[in-house]
Amino acid sequence: MNSFKIICFPLWIIFLLFNSLWIVSCDTPIDFGREEQAIRKVWQNNINSICTGNWDEFAAVWDHSAEVSVIHPHSGEWLKGWKEVSYKYEQVLNSGMRCILVRNDLTLHISSSGDIAWGTVDMIVQFNDSNKTTNHPWQTVVFEKIKGEWKLVYLLSTLPKLE
Repeated sequence: MNSFKIICFPLWIIFLLFNSLWIVSCDTPIDFGREEQAIRKVWQNNINSICTGNWDEFAAVWDHSAEVSVIHPHSGEWLKGWKEVSYKYEQVLNSGMRCILVRNDLTLHISSSGDIAWGTVDMIVQFNDSNKTTNHPWQTVVFEKIKGEWKLVYLLSTLPKLE
């Protein structure tokens, strides 16, 4: 009977310590301002990578899971999963197409849990083609905090009819 008490007593201490640490970590408030800055940096790095053709920067801001999704009017495709997204965008980034960002207005919302964020983007992009083509896409984006880092997981782009 005494050996049972000796063995169980340390297990109760470990249990209490673990639960206390877990409770403390749950009570830590989320710094939404810091999270917003981190998400905006991810978005800006995504746009910079596309405009400069930087594949490594593009790949660094996206989640590489099968849940990633991009719906884009230029390609006319719904890209599902990192394999499809990376295949298509690696071609685009290596094509020599470059752009200048004229406007990039991201309206951002962060979930109360602090691990999901979504937003809308109003942007104007001018391409380096011979016609200096300008596009004005409206976009919906979703970010997820994965292993402590914000990643893009969803992008829907539309081209509104402008008069």
